[in-house]
Amino acid sequence: MKLFGILAKMSEKKPWLVIAAAAVITVFMVLGMGRIHMDTSNESMVPKDYDSLKALETIEDEFGNVDWQYVIVTADDVTTPLFAKKLYGLSIEGAEEAGAKKGHLAAIETYLDGMNKMNGRRDSVPGETVVDPDEGLKKLEMYLSSEYARNRLFGEVISEDRTATLVKFQLKPGLKEKAQAELLESFESYLDDTFDGESENAYISGSAAQSRDNSKLMSSESSKLLLIALAFLILILFMTFRRVSDIALPLFIMMISVTWLFGFMGWIGISYTMMSVMIVPLMLGINIAYVIHLLSRYYEERETGENPYDAVNTSMKTVGIAVFLTALTTVFGFVSFTVSDMPPLRDFGILCLLGVVFSFLLAVTMLPAIMVIRDGNKKDEKRRKHMEKIKKQKDKAWYGTFIDQILSGSAVAAYRYHWLVIGLLIVIIGFSIFAGFQLDTDADFSNFLPVNTPSVKAGNLISEKFGSRHQDMLLVKGDILDPDNLKALLELEDDIALESVKAGTKSRSTAKV
Repeated sequence: MKLFGILAKMSEKKPWLVIAAAAVITVFMVLGMGRIHMDTSNESMVPKDYDSLKALETIEDEFGNVDWQYVIVTADDVTTPLFAKKLYGLSIEGAEEAGAKKGHLAAIETYLDGMNKMNGRRDSVPGETVVDPDEGLKKLEMYLSSEYARNRLFGEVISEDRTATLVKFQLKPGLKEKAQAELLESFESYLDDTFDGESENAYISGSAAQSRDNSKLMSSESSKLLLIALAFLILILFMTFRRVSDIALPLFIMMISVTWLFGFMGWIGISYTMMSVMIVPLMLGINIAYVIHLLSRYYEERETGENPYDAVNTSMKTVGIAVFLTALTTVFGFVSFTVSDMPPLRDFGILCLLGVVFSFLLAVTMLPAIMVIRDGNKKDEKRRKHMEKIKKQKDKAWYGTFIDQILSGSAVAAYRYHWLVIGLLIVIIGFSIFAGFQLDTDADFSNFLPVNTPSVKAGNLISEKFGSRHQDMLLVKGDILDPDNLKALLELEDDIALESVKAGTKSRSTAKV
């Protein structure tokens, strides 16, 4: 193809121009990386035009934030006057004094709110200095023994054994994930200072806490996967070339391509989601093949006596075409992701195909340009000695012989026992198809997090003490005050409760409009 001849000539004749152009693009992409924002919300997994998301947006527009977060506080007894005093002291003002930004916390609710309403005064809660302690204790005991407490508190916000209670809090609507994470950090510190007893502990659960933990996990997993991928790549490159520059150069090219990818991601506004964690190791694993193919062919030409310039030309015109076809088929594979309705999957496909394109472009331009600069200035005698050294290392490499023996042995065995091989393949394919029908689907995003994650542990503790806190909402439009419509709503609530009883679960559902 003429295109590869042109690229080879450009890298050969004007290598510094190629490198300068790549450097300018890289600087531009680095600036774009600063524009990337992380999105770990459940809503990011759902297409914008789905009815469930539209209904949620309408509910929030009409009624404000409906997403409550939960704190489960454990102690020897959460109904004592001393504990009630601490619970009563929780306030938005106190959280803001502890570091929460003003206006970011919208509401805090505890089981004492019902007592305040019944008494009509906040200073009736036990422990306040303006109230006689005996009188406060008596009022607390009356409140906890009332019918209201039996029906609305125990099992709902106070565990039956009185060792745990739920505190609900609400964030300001529209807070970005970074602001939510900062607020949770301050609120956790405030809770730790408040419930400082030996047996007292507070754990936060809810969508905001899960997003915060998910962000931390994604950051740590991205770094861990990158280091593991780099370690394997360095090992492969060392076994293949055994030369420091031939290890550093491919890694440099691949890291530049990753920089371009994430810079482009920032400039076009694609969010960093749970799917994005897989992109870097996936791209490194795919794209190293392009560099190894070109370098290997380059050294094959050099071993025959070609100078660096002719070797670059030949490798580009031969292997370059094969690498192009490989990259093209890989791009077509990732294009299939772009038709998905799920935004993260669609963005994943776009980023992966761009990553392949960037890696290919750098492999056929910047890589040969650097090789020409590196090897072109060496004297003929130094080149000859260097190639002799590489050839000796290649001849002594045990892994090449070992791999050749395995591949040739496998080919011979497959030829001799072809019917056995075909039979085994049929059995494996049949079993795989059967196993595929046994797969279960799970849309609970909390399952993306390890069980030892703070928000997951808090959620499991809440479920253990109080049952599930997941809720669905029904958006009802029309004349809701019409008697027939009110009757239908009541019937709907009864039907939901009846269905939950049939399913063996306790109903917490209400029709919300």
